[in-house]
Amino acid sequence: MEGFTPFFEVPFLGGIVFALLGIVQMVFPPKNSNAVYGYRTSASMQSQENWDFAQKYSGRKLLTAGIILLLIGGFLDLSALQDVAKRLVELGLVLGAVFFVLVTTENALKNKKKS
Repeated sequence: MEGFTPFFEVPFLGGIVFALLGIVQMVFPPKNSNAVYGYRTSASMQSQENWDFAQKYSGRKLLTAGIILLLIGGFLDLSALQDVAKRLVELGLVLGAVFFVLVTTENALKNKKKS
């Protein structure tokens, strides 16, 4: 797309959003289940202990995913991919980041429950 720079590409902006949300969630984790923000799944809301663990853990994973998206987003614009292919890769990266946060946090909650 003409006029766009790597800073306006989806993974780069998504990386900034993920990283900021991760930092907010780690520094100011929601103390109780609420409708405004937090990692809300059935596993995380089973107990206060799970809730507290899931908030900090998912915050770290959001930050990790954000940094990865930032790095990839900066290089993706330099690639020789056509515009449509590039957009599909960007969509896949952002969806992959969401999947990464959900799967790793749910697995950590499951493993925590076993111990």
